[in-house]
Amino acid sequence: MLETALNEEMTAHLGYEKHDPPGAGTDNIRNGTRAKTALTDTTGPVELEVPRDRAATFEPQIVKKRQRRLSGVDEVVLSLYAKGLTTGEISAHFAERTDRERVFLLSTTYGPETGSLAAFRAVVKNYTNDDPIGRMEHAGQLLVEGVEAAVREEGLADYVQLTGRTSCLTFITRDSDKNPSQAYRTLFLQELLRRGVLGQSFVTSAAHTDHDIERTVAAVCDALPLYRRAIEQGSVDGLLEGRPVAPAIRRFAAPRTLEAPAVAHTLTP
Repeated sequence: MLETALNEEMTAHLGYEKHDPPGAGTDNIRNGTRAKTALTDTTGPVELEVPRDRAATFEPQIVKKRQRRLSGVDEVVLSLYAKGLTTGEISAHFAERTDRERVFLLSTTYGPETGSLAAFRAVVKNYTNDDPIGRMEHAGQLLVEGVEAAVREEGLADYVQLTGRTSCLTFITRDSDKNPSQAYRTLFLQELLRRGVLGQSFVTSAAHTDHDIERTVAAVCDALPLYRRAIEQGSVDGLLEGRPVAPAIRRFAAPRTLEAPAVAHTLTP
């Protein structure tokens, strides 16, 4: 953040942006950076890269030459950060604490996004150097083969069906009349959970190993006998604990309609 503000000071000093074509051929240009260690009141030493110009006429104001202590800087940064200011706006705040021309930076990158941006860069690096999609497809294919074999063995091919791309699978659960059923879906989820698998879908990730898939298939194998029992008796009564799940996105509140408790009215004579 301080380095961003220092670079903005350099831009104001030279009169053109970094890498700006109008800057080529001028009498004074950027000349790299120099390392500087400054002490703050609460966070201790801070390493900074201070920009330099070829003519050596740049006089930074935010962190002055030979200044070794930044009193109150970290507290101001944290305060502005907590108020939701962007890193650019915070840098602009520091830049305006000088007698130079007023500076304002427009930025759409907010401090809380830093973690997400770091994660994005890690994902891009992984996609560049590895094959996560291939691993996901491999895991999904193993899952399809294992689950469909278990379903056929239990004679439930008409009642439990996988659908979707191998790396983005979900499943259809049907009742004894072969109609899609949330009650039977809940029963299946219940039995998977009892075996340590949270399986609201079968979407794989690049982190899933062959061992993870084997454990999931084993949980499905153990869950299917009770599902078959529910098909044979025509309902989940006595097998399902609690009420069936309901789609989060649905037209009406039912089957999650809350009934108001009856209120007793006392007549006063």
